[in-house]
Amino acid sequence: MLTRMIRADLRRSRAVSITLLAIVTLAAALAAMSAGLIVRTTTAIDHLWDTSKPPHAVQMHAGEADPAAIDAWVQTRPAIEDHHVMRTVKVPPQSLTIAGVNQGESALEPAFVTSPQRFDLLLDSHGNPAAPGPGEIVLPVHYRAIGAADIGDVVAVQLDGSRRELRVVDFARDVQMNPSMVTSKRFVVHPDDFAALDAQLEEVEYLIEFRLHDPSAAKAELDAYRAAGLPASGVAVDHTIFRLMNALSTLLLAGVALLVAGLLVVVAGLALRLAILAALENDLPELATLKAIGARPKAIRRLYVVKYAAIAAAGALLGYALSFPILSAVSEPVLLYLGQPALTLWDILVPILAAAAVGAMVVLLCLATLRRLSRISATQALRTGAAGQLKPRRHRLVLSRNRWLPTQAWLGLKEAMRPANALLVGVVATATFLVLLPLNAVTTLADPGFSSYLGVGQADVLIDTQDDPALFEQVRAGVAADPDVTRSTGLATRRLDVLTPDGEWESLLVESGDHTMFPLHYSQGYAPAAPGEIAFSHNQAAALKAGLGDRVTLKSTDGGAAHWHSVSVDLAEGVDAKAKADALAAAYPGAKALSVAEASNEAIGATLTQLRLVSGLSAAVAFALVFLVTALFAVLVVSREADQIATQRAIGARASGLVGQYLIRFVAVGVFGVLIGVVLAQTLGQLLTAGAVGLLGAPGLVVLVDPLLSWLAVPALLIVAVVAATLLALGRIPTITVLDPG
Repeated sequence: MLTRMIRADLRRSRAVSITLLAIVTLAAALAAMSAGLIVRTTTAIDHLWDTSKPPHAVQMHAGEADPAAIDAWVQTRPAIEDHHVMRTVKVPPQSLTIAGVNQGESALEPAFVTSPQRFDLLLDSHGNPAAPGPGEIVLPVHYRAIGAADIGDVVAVQLDGSRRELRVVDFARDVQMNPSMVTSKRFVVHPDDFAALDAQLEEVEYLIEFRLHDPSAAKAELDAYRAAGLPASGVAVDHTIFRLMNALSTLLLAGVALLVAGLLVVVAGLALRLAILAALENDLPELATLKAIGARPKAIRRLYVVKYAAIAAAGALLGYALSFPILSAVSEPVLLYLGQPALTLWDILVPILAAAAVGAMVVLLCLATLRRLSRISATQALRTGAAGQLKPRRHRLVLSRNRWLPTQAWLGLKEAMRPANALLVGVVATATFLVLLPLNAVTTLADPGFSSYLGVGQADVLIDTQDDPALFEQVRAGVAADPDVTRSTGLATRRLDVLTPDGEWESLLVESGDHTMFPLHYSQGYAPAAPGEIAFSHNQAAALKAGLGDRVTLKSTDGGAAHWHSVSVDLAEGVDAKAKADALAAAYPGAKALSVAEASNEAIGATLTQLRLVSGLSAAVAFALVFLVTALFAVLVVSREADQIATQRAIGARASGLVGQYLIRFVAVGVFGVLIGVVLAQTLGQLLTAGAVGLLGAPGLVVLVDPLLSWLAVPALLIVAVVAATLLALGRIPTITVLDPG
């Protein structure tokens, strides 16, 4: 009996049931995909960590070093489990060609190494330590990800009239330098090729790496290393930075996808509530009859619960099945960097639980909505009759007072202001937010001004002269006299020690020069402009417990010599930054000139590509939701108001006029929802984005919005979806007559 009634109800409301099924399927698919992506990404990072055995502390040093002195010092440090002194030889990008493309315009900084054996392993595509033979090379996987190289391509080094060619045989995953945001890249070659290149290349850098018994002691060991006067002319980092950088470029995608899934579940819940309330209104006469003959409210509720539970279960199953191809497409660029981990029970169980959770939430929402059923008496339901309204309408606007609008337009706008439309407004607003949140993240990362949050002033060209003071002065004088250059400034980076609140000295890189010409973004304060002033990064200020106006003590340990220099340049209107950077690099051999926009795009390009993928996915889901929910809403409204439509047709209203009335009604509701969503994206979205980036050490981020996309293109497309769904649902209006209003 129950089964027959449910089947009959599903057939009677086929369009509503199919629409609800589609919404629940979308929500379950995205929830399962997001959960699966987080599990896969986390598992892949852990597997990469366990397999590659990253160092817990690394001190970089430009120039020659004595490994024997470092070995002797290590013998006095019981906290160090193992250590490795890796010699790397840097190749000038203009002397390097990959797959026939010269790398002179690349922002990446390649260096040749041999494959480590004990830890900090550079893993090939099979998860084994890279082991190229003579004449072979293993490139970082980043080059495959950006399509710059493939297996079999040739890497050529042109030096002093000689040319050495190496064949690409694999791509390495490097736990230190994997992320696209890290510009340093290690090329693995055979020891014989390394020896030959080492004899030709002049720029040497050492990575002095330590594995510790207690990884939390990394900072103390690095401080002790520098205090011992050992080679330390570069930056020092610990394992937490490696994990953060890997997570930032991979879990970002999963986090945004999970947020989209959460918003989608909210939309599914709103749509379900709308459907249940409309069904209750339509079924009031039948409910009255059942109550009048003594049917218990619990039994009546069970009819609805079983129906929507069936839809929820089917949607959860379909969504789980649909999540697999989506997960495969979305995870591919992530796992290319991290490696494909072995399938675990969690990879299967967590997505199932996520999809099941969506189904359970649908059922719980159904139960919560159906509570009002017990509050309706048989007498009230019978008195309400075929009108089927749980609450009487309040007509505050009277047609006779209308003097400005056509009747059908006035009726449409009047109905658009009904409180019952709040659910559709909420769905459209949420969907708009769903599109704009990841889209604004994409436009922020792609904006040239974003570099000011990364420690690079918003100049057109950046010229790096490394640790060559003479070249630095030559470049600075040359660009100052260049007619293509409107302004320029030089900066020098030195290593100083700062006194911490604990009374210990900690190494610190300090960039000096005119910081007012190409200012960075300051969450507090301003650019240092006078002697005795200094600005810290957010994380450094927190570590030193330094606030605005506080005094800190600095000292020099190596005479204050600059470790590297750079010149920032702004160009005249119409001068191409990339072409000018190439010209400057050719004019000053030994200097590296880069377009800041090109370098920024290269550094975050892979992350931006992944975020664009999520943005596109969320936009597709949001547009589908707006279409489905608007169609559902319109179908339910037309069904509920069939008597009114029939009456209006009987007194002479044309079908086209009635269609126009409902179209105006739903478009007005859609416009209102879109406006709310846009405002939320620019306010709440700003707070969410700034908060997330602040946790990573860059507070105060201002979302850089593209007004054309956010205020025009996206709202227009969403309104088009509302119009299309409404017209589809209104197709039955011409068939409604007094004789057959249903």
